[in-house]
Amino acid sequence: NAHQKREDSHRDYYLSQKKTLEINPRHPLIKELLKRVENDPEDMAAKNIAKMMFRTATLRSGYMLKDTVDFAKTVEEMMRITLGVPVDEPVEEEPIFEEDETAEDEEQV
Repeated sequence: NAHQKREDSHRDYYLSQKKTLEINPRHPLIKELLKRVENDPEDMAAKNIAKMMFRTATLRSGYMLKDTVDFAKTVEEMMRITLGVPVDEPVEEEPIFEEDETAEDEEQV
């Protein structure tokens, strides 16, 4: 990662500078977010997408996210929604096999 090199003499200076996030008002995602927020300032989908856009821009710029666990959770939620999988559907438990059953299953394969 370009901004994390320890021996870069300009690193501390660069990281201490004010960062600017540029938003393209003509981008279709930005236009849709604006419509949604104008219709409903409390639109949670719009808020989540805006946060994801900021985090994605952060990563694209070579910076680390402070909360990678929350980022991963948000990505999973977005994938579940996109694929039509309920957000609260739990992951199935892995079946526990007796040693004999496991050996038999492996022999059959």
